[in-house]
Amino acid sequence: GLSSNIPLKCLCLSGNSIEDEGIDALVSSLPKCSKLEELHLSENGGFSAVGLKSLSNVFQTGLNLTQLHLRDNAIDDKGLMALVQGMKSCRSLAKVDLSHNNAVTAVGLQALLRAGRSSLKELELWGMRIGDDGAKVIADALVGNNSMERLYFCPGYSNVTSEGWSAFSRILCDTSSVNDTYISNHTISNIGGYQSHSAPNTTRFHLFLNTNFHSKEVATLKLLMHHGDIDMLPFFRWKLMFLPLVVDWFERARPCWEAIHLMVPGEQILQIDDMSALHGFFTEEPEAYQSRELSAMYKFVRGMPMLAVGKEEEE
Repeated sequence: GLSSNIPLKCLCLSGNSIEDEGIDALVSSLPKCSKLEELHLSENGGFSAVGLKSLSNVFQTGLNLTQLHLRDNAIDDKGLMALVQGMKSCRSLAKVDLSHNNAVTAVGLQALLRAGRSSLKELELWGMRIGDDGAKVIADALVGNNSMERLYFCPGYSNVTSEGWSAFSRILCDTSSVNDTYISNHTISNIGGYQSHSAPNTTRFHLFLNTNFHSKEVATLKLLMHHGDIDMLPFFRWKLMFLPLVVDWFERARPCWEAIHLMVPGEQILQIDDMSALHGFFTEEPEAYQSRELSAMYKFVRGMPMLAVGKEEEE
């Protein structure tokens, strides 16, 4: 066993065929490694729900694990759900590698993502056929998630079709309304292969924005790109008190508009057919941006008398 108070930060036991019995022995010793950050248990022949339940107890001993590697261990949904019971209490776990555990389905992935919602930054699912159901579950878990930054899987092997990619696209930029766009995911920077290769062009572009701009700037850019004519009606209830905020927002958004036009050649976007929704934005001249600002102010001011008339009629 491990002696007490070992200043060990990384423990690698991959490829040792330790199985469930070895997990039990390991769990009894791990609390002595108070500095442990990385635990590598990949390719160990297979862990059942019993062994993974025992491993889950490690998360409740006060260890501040940041990485857990469990690739190619014949883990299924039952085993994964047993493991995540303990994960809920581990706020330091930032990376989980579940690659090549093909028995894990959307059910297990959903349990994992719920448990690690507050801390998980990277999830590796290489060599797994997550399919569209898995993609949708992951996409749903990424709604409102401000921690996940990298999701890896093999696009060509995963069985994720255009339906699954559409789910990812929606959470990156939901254009249904201004509010839906604003609360889309502006944090995750990679979905699929390294550098998001094989992802649809629009998805890759929104991931590019997430990677290269602060989340508030990303939200601003997505609003400018997908809502050229912002509806002012929802803001009328604040009357003229809101008008300075409208002006201020456009002034703060201008540097973002200028930065993306300098960073991304408009001609390049225009040559990509499946990014036609962005063609108008990337052909926009500075004068057009100013027109947007003036248009928003005009609609806001024009709507105020109508609001006043409506109030008088109610009285």
